[in-house]
Amino acid sequence: MFRSSIPSGAANPAEKMRFVKYVCENAPMNDKTSVSLRRYRSAERAQVFGNETECIRRLDVAIKALK
Repeated sequence: MFRSSIPSGAANPAEKMRFVKYVCENAPMNDKTSVSLRRYRSAERAQVFGNETECIRRLDVAIKALK
């Protein structure tokens, strides 16, 4: 499904944000998806505050939660 096509760390933050949001919205709701969605929302907050490094770190954690 989606988890097999999760991008590596090479993607830029905007691409990762779109990908994680898409997967979270379209994956069946379970514990992994719920954790990933929370991490995605925290990455959004980091992005709003202009902390790109923290945003990327949180997106990486969100992606790991989906695997």
